[in-house]
Amino acid sequence: MAIVYVETNYLIGLTLGQEPDGEPLLRAAEERKGLKLAIPTIRFMEATANVRGRVKEWRALHERFARERDQLERNRTEILKRLTDPFNVASVLCLDYIDGLVSDFRQAARRLGSIATLIPMSREAIGDASRTSWSPIVGIPNWSSPTT
Repeated sequence: MAIVYVETNYLIGLTLGQEPDGEPLLRAAEERKGLKLAIPTIRFMEATANVRGRVKEWRALHERFARERDQLERNRTEILKRLTDPFNVASVLCLDYIDGLVSDFRQAARRLGSIATLIPMSREAIGDASRTSWSPIVGIPNWSSPTT
């Protein structure tokens, strides 16, 4: 059975639909087609922080659109008043994007977490990693042959 070690970018790419092999790889592991995924638990924390940062940025953009819309509504020039509808649409789309992003991340994390071998990040794991040789297959640690 092949073990594929995945990182933060895999989870983020899966969430954003930017990882071309992400879904087929996950599906193959879910269907147990000779493939197992492994991910350090710290990578879930990093991915969560990444998504939270993106949500914060999109909320700020939503608020900016809302502020600009409010200013445009106060304007007496007809052409500027007509811009309020696109700003309303953009503001709503920001919120829709945020909802989709959070939902997609939760789904991807749930799927990955349910099938992957989770590598704990403890003092012992860090110590083991410092004494481990690495196999040439996708960076998987070769726990059976520590380096000296």
